[in-house]
Amino acid sequence: MAFNHRSNANGADMLIESIGFKTNERRLIDEEWAAAAFAQARQVIAAIDETRLADVNGDPDNSYDDIDSYKHDLLNDVAEIELAVVGAHRQAAMVEGGNGIMLLVSGGLSWGDSPGELFESMSRLMESGVFPDARWPNPHRSHNESTHT
Repeated sequence: MAFNHRSNANGADMLIESIGFKTNERRLIDEEWAAAAFAQARQVIAAIDETRLADVNGDPDNSYDDIDSYKHDLLNDVAEIELAVVGAHRQAAMVEGGNGIMLLVSGGLSWGDSPGELFESMSRLMESGVFPDARWPNPHRSHNESTHT
């Protein structure tokens, strides 16, 4: 879920991206859930076809020449997120999100570009729909939907 906030008169925006991970009873990342989530993301990436690539390329911010380059980028993104979750990452913070969920958070100031590589990886994975977010366990509910019910 990206958050965009105009931060000053110079035109810089504060951009924040987050992904929710299920925790265990000790409020630590549930390694079983995380391993399954990363494996599921890799399976979804492997199943991406030309129709899905055409949908992705329909967004003016995206332009992938071929399906292999898109899949390669997404697999690299999964590896980057996995590294941030299981180890320390200079562009990431883990924040308690409530209801047994920890949030992987990344972001920073932007003047029209990405505030960091991890932010970009998180955004691409969330936009592609291949990475499960524990805040939205129902796969049919978009991460873009309001959480107010």
